[in-house]
Amino acid sequence: MTSIRIGKTMILLLLIVLATACQKSDSTTFDALMDGSVINKVEFRDGGSGYLYRTEDKEKIDGLQSLLNSKSYKQVKTPESYTGYLYSGMINDELGIGFAMGDLIVKDVYYHIVGGDDQFYGELIKVVEAFGKVAATDGNTP
Repeated sequence: MTSIRIGKTMILLLLIVLATACQKSDSTTFDALMDGSVINKVEFRDGGSGYLYRTEDKEKIDGLQSLLNSKSYKQVKTPESYTGYLYSGMINDELGIGFAMGDLIVKDVYYHIVGGDDQFYGELIKVVEAFGKVAATDGNTP
């Protein structure tokens, strides 16, 4: 009788482990969204001021990646319509990226920033502004 009970318990535990392992997480990381791409250049336009910020400085890019990797992202099936953005730009001159209303937009796909609170946005602004404004003769039209 005891061996049957132990056998049933083992089967139940095995099923729980398999079910947990097979669950697909609905959130992802920034690095996963980047598909393993190495970031060499970042450019953002400020949606409020219009200033352009750009960097190829590895330390500044690492700071941005670290901040973005501190959050997780859930794909938004039907994004809310709104106008305006915090930042819109490019990574490595090819990948469109933006931040607006609690969302990260990558390749025209919207992801809700899990835990994207005011503190996160304050840090994002500091990181991007540390890139430095691009000169007016180089595309900056405030």
